Amino acid sequence: ETPSYLSVPLHLHHKSTPPVFLHIRSHAPAPGAAFDPERPSDRTVFVAGLPLGVTEEDMYTACGVLSPVDAVLIERMNGARVAHVVFETSQGMKKFMGAARKGLSTPLSCVKMDSNEASPRPNGLKKMIMEHRSRLPGNDVLQRQTDAWIMGFEAERDQKRKDEEAQMEMEEGWTLVTSKKSRAKTVSSSGVVVGSIAKGRAASLGIQKSISKKNSIVDDFYRFQKREHHRNQLLELREQFEDDKRKVAKLKAARKFRPT
Repeated sequence: ETPSYLSVPLHLHHKSTPPVFLHIRSHAPAPGAAFDPERPSDRTVFVAGLPLGVTEEDMYTACGVLSPVDAVLIERMNGARVAHVVFETSQGMKKFMGAARKGLSTPLSCVKMDSNEASPRPNGLKKMIMEHRSRLPGNDVLQRQTDAWIMGFEAERDQKRKDEEAQMEMEEGWTLVTSKKSRAKTVSSSGVVVGSIAKGRAASLGIQKSISKKNSIVDDFYRFQKREHHRNQLLELREQFEDDKRKVAKLKAARKFRPT
């Protein structure tokens, strides 16, 4: 036992489990400290070594067996969980401490008398492990989240590339031509379109390669070719207009000239 403390056994679950030990003493405020109405010294017991997972309700149940409890305050002190158990009367607190000094014949228990708890609740290290695992998704959930993120990223990347290509086409007047590899199609003598096969195999089966109807070369196939053709026409018209202006100016000058 720690000096000035009393060790009290506590069953966290059903009584077949080995108990843990709480260290209790009468609450003694620091010298010169103001009166704390939530922790009156004549009705409060200080409990140290409180296991992880023990709640206020558990302390109500465990300590209320000997004397009625008014309040339970659980907090952390120097990294450890402690509790202040406030009894309804000072006599109740003295009765609880007296039973602890004599040694409890039956350990305190967090299990209520009418409880049908089949399996013990996790506490201590087991509770910390369960809480840690509950915050981590399983492999299936993680795989779905990863797939969704990758699909969203690829869709955003493709949309960004399309926007950049469209912007480049609008600003610079260039049309981006991408190469798309596709198999050459062939047609049979009956006009049925079939997939690409070897030339020798096609000849043996009487299949001829499809011939495009447009054999002539189109000069204005691309947009930039159309724009260049239109721009050249405008330049020719402007040059012709300037020539006409010069001719008209020369004729006007010739009419104003009157030799003597």
